[in-house]
Amino acid sequence: MIKRDIYPTSNFISHQLIHWTGRRNKENPNKSENDAFNILSTILETKELKFSSNRVAKKEDKHGASEIKQKMICFTDIPIEHAYAIKERYGNIGIIFDKEKLMQYNARPVFYYTNEELLFDLSDIIREGKYSEPKLFTENVQELISYFQNYHSIHNHDTKNPYYNEREWRIIRKLPEFTKEQLENDVWLSMRLRNDYRENPKLIGEVIFRDDNHFLKFNTDCIVGICCTNTYAQQAEALISELKLNCQIIIFH
Repeated sequence: MIKRDIYPTSNFISHQLIHWTGRRNKENPNKSENDAFNILSTILETKELKFSSNRVAKKEDKHGASEIKQKMICFTDIPIEHAYAIKERYGNIGIIFDKEKLMQYNARPVFYYTNEELLFDLSDIIREGKYSEPKLFTENVQELISYFQNYHSIHNHDTKNPYYNEREWRIIRKLPEFTKEQLENDVWLSMRLRNDYRENPKLIGEVIFRDDNHFLKFNTDCIVGICCTNTYAQQAEALISELKLNCQIIIFH
């Protein structure tokens, strides 16, 4: 018989969420590490996180391709000691947030799935169903769908580095399509939209609409660290000093 002792480990459960700024996408396929650090600087200076449109699910059938997309702010729950496993996808630059504090902004873990058809079936039920409060029901279930993530990696079933390894969290909020100035100058519009964009009063952080983009305002007391390579350590230290942040610097080698 083989005996093995099991001990508690400090790095299995993370108390932090990391928002990476170095991921390349269709809009910026050649994003450099310098670009990533500039984005990080802008986030910290403005105290705003930008909502980005992401695909929740995609399928192809005889009718063609279709997908479900949602605007969100993404984080990884993977302990910083294991972040090397996803650096090829997201780079080395990121902001480390306190998980408990971000939960007040509606940060939640995603649900990993392996069958995309389930989400499309659920989406069809929402559109075709009849409910006592259809608009409210649709909004609530649509938000639930937005917290789903495919287990596998991009466009293939890469079991070596699946999305599941990230332990992703997301912030989903109601996103107004009018600026604060527009609503202040149009009383009728403000009254009409008041219920449409009413959120859970327990949530904190103002959602603003500017230049066709949505941003979430956050307090700097949520920030516990900056992760970067040694190349940007001095700039990160200067940024922390300038903005009077109470956080640490994690260096990736």
